[in-house]
Amino acid sequence: MALGPDAGDQLQGLVDLTDVVLSQKFGTGVKCDGEESDPYAITSLVGLTGPQWGTNTTTAPLRDLLRTRSSSSVEADAQRLEKLLSETATGRTALLLHERLINMPWQVSAPLFRLLLDEVAATKTKVDTVVLLCPMFRPDGDDGDGAEEDDGDQGEDAPPAQKRAKAAIIRDQLLGKKAKKAKKKTVAKRAEALAAHAYLELEYLEKIAEYTFHFKHASSGSETDNMTALQGVKGSRRGLVVKWSKLAAVVAELESLVQESEALITQERVDHDDDDDE
Repeated sequence: MALGPDAGDQLQGLVDLTDVVLSQKFGTGVKCDGEESDPYAITSLVGLTGPQWGTNTTTAPLRDLLRTRSSSSVEADAQRLEKLLSETATGRTALLLHERLINMPWQVSAPLFRLLLDEVAATKTKVDTVVLLCPMFRPDGDDGDGAEEDDGDQGEDAPPAQKRAKAAIIRDQLLGKKAKKAKKKTVAKRAEALAAHAYLELEYLEKIAEYTFHFKHASSGSETDNMTALQGVKGSRRGLVVKWSKLAAVVAELESLVQESEALITQERVDHDDDDDE
């Protein structure tokens, strides 16, 4: 899912990729319908660069697929990504696979990430950087690359009246109303303000990302992520580059949020029982 609907056509050795994920001593899947059923959620790593991944037949084709489908409107970030995924890269970089059914509770992510951290440490696997491909919900018309033309947009520094005007335009677009004709790239930048993570937990990972990029989810035609059928909304992928050493702090924060949500649920149940007694 993360690599796109036609990844099998573009990535030689996709079957080997599955074998690599299943054979590693780290990574966890969640199944609810028996051992032979499909997983409801999975978190694991797949190597991209570094000596420890060199013998995997999937390393080179997977790295090449990421390079050819990734882009950034920030030239410096584009260069950093190219260097990170180059054949001569000396750093130990891996693709962090984190996928779950959209209606699977986000709380499952905390133990999945914790298990991954513990298992990678236990196997003495060395990781410097991870790349994530985050599923996003975007308004139609947003190509996700953050490109823009000079239209006087001042972003967060824009006057309140300008912000309200931009919000009205985006709202009309989502409602299917006709709006004044605007430059395509300008509309894309405005629509980016409404782009949202499909997985709540990945919002926290983006906060510690070194930089982000756009991942084209299909080689041609529509690159919809098949995650939504809502009119005016499409799915796509945003890439994150995160230092492995920073991941533990985010996992701890997610675990704290899970505890808070459980406490709220417990309190709501107590209040509901009290109401029934009355």
